[in-house]
Amino acid sequence: MKKFLFLSLLFVFTTSLVFAQPTKKAIRPKISTLLGQYKDSIALPIDEVKNIIVLPLRCVDDQRVVYTIASYQLSYLRNAIVEDESGKISPTTSLASQRFTETPIPHYWLKPMIEQFDKGETITFFDIIVKDPSGKVFYAQDLKIKLL
Repeated sequence: MKKFLFLSLLFVFTTSLVFAQPTKKAIRPKISTLLGQYKDSIALPIDEVKNIIVLPLRCVDDQRVVYTIASYQLSYLRNAIVEDESGKISPTTSLASQRFTETPIPHYWLKPMIEQFDKGETITFFDIIVKDPSGKVFYAQDLKIKLL
């Protein structure tokens, strides 16, 4: 009985050493999101934003590998006004946001957005999900544009 217990413990320890090989950590590339030639957080004049917002969103890493965009979210923090019960008007902000699977931004979103651009507003591309050429899925960096 002791021999059987010893052999079974020996078997468990030897097999656990064989199968417990250290795993290699996957190196995640730093993926930049580009709109035109701009990336990361930037502040641009309204006229420049009107020119680049119609361009397709692109994602590349440090080695210039191009990633396919699976989906992304866009938020547009715009200036607005609110009127209370007494008729007093106060400035405020309004948020419009949607998830997209195509780039550039669809026309039904672009037209009203471009028509009402105002100083101090913010456009943010976030939750950008991309695929590399081999099909692996990654998150790309957010892109934030502040209108001047």
